[in-house]
Amino acid sequence: MSRRLVMTGATGFLGSALAEGLSRLPGISTIALLRPESSAPAGLPWRPADLTNQTCVQALLAELRPDFVLHAAGRVHGTALELYRDNTVTTVVITEAVLASCPSAILTVLGSAAEYGYPATEHPVTESTPCRPAGTYGHAKLAAAQYLAAARERGLRYNLLRVFNVVGRTNTAAQVLGAFIAKAAPLYDAPAPRIVRLGPLDAVRDFI
Repeated sequence: MSRRLVMTGATGFLGSALAEGLSRLPGISTIALLRPESSAPAGLPWRPADLTNQTCVQALLAELRPDFVLHAAGRVHGTALELYRDNTVTTVVITEAVLASCPSAILTVLGSAAEYGYPATEHPVTESTPCRPAGTYGHAKLAAAQYLAAARERGLRYNLLRVFNVVGRTNTAAQVLGAFIAKAAPLYDAPAPRIVRLGPLDAVRDFI
């Protein structure tokens, strides 16, 4: 029997890769919730949705009755209002919609390494490392995580994945690897010396 998954963010950097992978899983039927003006990946069923509208999202989940909900939508750059709206508010709306319309569904939310902030020691960051976000984005993602933890007391079944340094087939210039590629590519056929200048390189990172 096919099980239904509803996901957000299917057109984003992480979400598009997840949507592609999910489409290959047997027994999983995936439906995306997208902004009305969006275009879904080819072959992916989708419904228009305003993820900040509680009534809208709750009605959709009541209709679709998913077994799983994957919240991969969000915003990395923008004003404080935009970052809290697209990261925190959308998580609150989806959490409440799941509890009201499909409480047995498992909600999986993509968090961020930014929730941990800058490490206080030289030891690697682990899941038990205290969260001390340094920027607005990290604070917005942590606020979403804290809301999920509070909702667990009301029966929410959820996973929170704090994703670190993701590398894909395409990488934007806002990412470390993407920034390097954007600066290095034009130098491929350039005469020597071919020098790529980047920002601080003292951080130690794990890429996935």
